[in-house]
Amino acid sequence: MIVKLTRIDGSSLYINIFQIEKVEKKTYTTITMINGIFYVVVEEPDYINLKVKELLINSIREAIGR
Repeated sequence: MIVKLTRIDGSSLYINIFQIEKVEKKTYTTITMINGIFYVVVEEPDYINLKVKELLINSIREAIGR
């Protein structure tokens, strides 16, 4: 599952939610992946958290047929 985010230059970035290690708010939001690579995006950590939850909830609902 991937979430669409926006880099600071305005380009789109798609991140696998299962590879996220941590999300930090500095000047911009920094997402560190489990392999150590990090991405800087404009979205707030709370927004990213909400999007990840929505993806997981929708996936579970689809799996159980609701």
